[in-house]
Order: sequence, then C-alpha cells, then structure tokens
Amino acid sequence: MYCQVLSASISMSALKSASPVCLPRAASMAKLTPPGLTAALKSTSVECHQIDNRQYEILNQTVLPQLSAIGIRLLRNDDRTQEQRAWIKAFLSRKYARC
Repeated sequence: MYCQVLSASISMSALKSASPVCLPRAASMAKLTPPGLTAALKSTSVECHQIDNRQYEILNQTVLPQLSAIGIRLLRNDDRTQEQRAWIKAFLSRKYARC
C-alpha cells in the first residue's frame, strides 16, 4: 500500500519557488527594528533551524522506518513523476499565493 503525503520539505521547496515574498527584506527590517531585536531574531532563527533539523532527524530515523514496516511509504519528490510534481507545485501555488 502506498500513501502519498506532502512532506514539509516538498511543501516548503514548492512554496519558496511559487509564493510571493510577503515580508520586507531583512535589510529593510533592520532599519525598522529597535536595538537588540535583530540579534534576538537571529538567535530565534538559529533555534528554529535546530528544531527543524531535529524534526527531520526524527522523521527520517524513526517515523518513516516505522511506517514502512507496516506498508506505508512516503513518496519523496524524486519518487514522483513530473506530472505529479507539477500538480503539487500548482496546488501549493494556489493555496499559498495569497499572503
């Protein structure tokens, strides 16, 4: 049995290429932020990336092997056909293009 799931990495890669940028650029934000906020945002970004990395570690080393053991396989982008990739990209573009 195969279960096709949109993984976060696929969603984010499609989102990055499909959706408009809704926030001001970092350089513009630096001019608008009070002292210390930029450092706090950078620190938060580092922590968020660490959390994201840990989530992928758990997904790849624990969740996916357990799902595979019971016959459920996550289709990664490389496992999909060009037509399936195009459909996902169009779907995410429509869903997330409205910021």
